[in-house]
Amino acid sequence: MQALTAPVAIVADAVSFLASAWFLRGISHAETPPPAAERRRIGVELREGAGFMLRHPILRALAGEATTSNLGASMNGAIVVLFATRELHLSAGQIGIALSFSGIGGVEQLPWPGRPSAGSCRRHPRQFGVRGEPRALPAQPAMTLPAGWAGSR
Repeated sequence: MQALTAPVAIVADAVSFLASAWFLRGISHAETPPPAAERRRIGVELREGAGFMLRHPILRALAGEATTSNLGASMNGAIVVLFATRELHLSAGQIGIALSFSGIGGVEQLPWPGRPSAGSCRRHPRQFGVRGEPRALPAQPAMTLPAGWAGSR
């Protein structure tokens, strides 16, 4: 049994966007645009930034790792949903609950006050995401899907 029907879930999602917009209203920083003489075309800016990133060995490695990780995570996410629906016969609600636990890895790695974290950015950049950073996302759905199994049997 699901707690929310589709229309109620859509309304809840819309309310969350409204709440987000309300809180964003409180940001009172106004940027002044640069003078027209200093503005450049966006293509020039993009080429300059990409060129800098590709020439810098650490930034190039980080970009490559992030690109590969995002591609793999997207493929994994699609396959996990297909597996959960076709093989485990889980409902949309059960899959949603199981996948919502995949965010726990990111929260767990937050640098809490007084506690050094494995995911802390205080480490050297080469160690952050390039050499064996523990990735919670791909493993989380596989570990949390059993939570949905209990309700499907």
